[in-house]
Amino acid sequence: MLGWAIAGGVVAVLLVFFLFSSIECKIIVHKSGKYERIVLLIRACYGLFRWRYEWRSIRFINLEEGFHVRVKAKDNVGTGNASRGKAQVDKRKAKRYVHNAQRFLHHTYELTQWFKQTLQRVQCSMFTWETEIGLLNPATACLLTGTSWSLKSLLVGVMSHHVQFRSLPQLEVNPQFHCPFFSTRVVCITKIRIVHAISAVFKLIIRIVRAEGGLRTWRSILSRA
Repeated sequence: MLGWAIAGGVVAVLLVFFLFSSIECKIIVHKSGKYERIVLLIRACYGLFRWRYEWRSIRFINLEEGFHVRVKAKDNVGTGNASRGKAQVDKRKAKRYVHNAQRFLHHTYELTQWFKQTLQRVQCSMFTWETEIGLLNPATACLLTGTSWSLKSLLVGVMSHHVQFRSLPQLEVNPQFHCPFFSTRVVCITKIRIVHAISAVFKLIIRIVRAEGGLRTWRSILSRA
């Protein structure tokens, strides 16, 4: 009997540690000249589970063919998996994404409100955005620098209404006058406790069930993803 009590206590402690651990997402967006890279790093359960997704060589072909992207994915779940491939986001695929998003909104009870409530549980521990703008004309370079500052400040202001910043966002814009050049780098680290993530999923399921045709719509879209 004592052994069962000890085992139950251990399980309860582990469950508490699991529920109150965090899912951490780190996003890196880097554009410098012809070099592009987007990296998404996901850690859960104190780093026990990790996923990494990377998109490189994002090239815009034309309006019909859209973007060509090189994709690399890696995780440490189970035996660990790694894969590489290419993806294309053309006009037809973009229209399908927009159409599916509209169907999600229509067949989920107050999906926008659920999204805002979920974002309130997200904490941003780091946000940096560095940009360099180079032009031969100093006046134009300074004008673009001021515009960049305004856009960045506006975006961070909007984010602060929905996400909790644990530290001040670091924004930087540097003008260059020796040659035409553009570089920007964004690093964002966000966290949400697993207990809040699970709660958000259950609330989403309830909203899907409450909406007319919600379950059927979600099954149809996800089965074709």
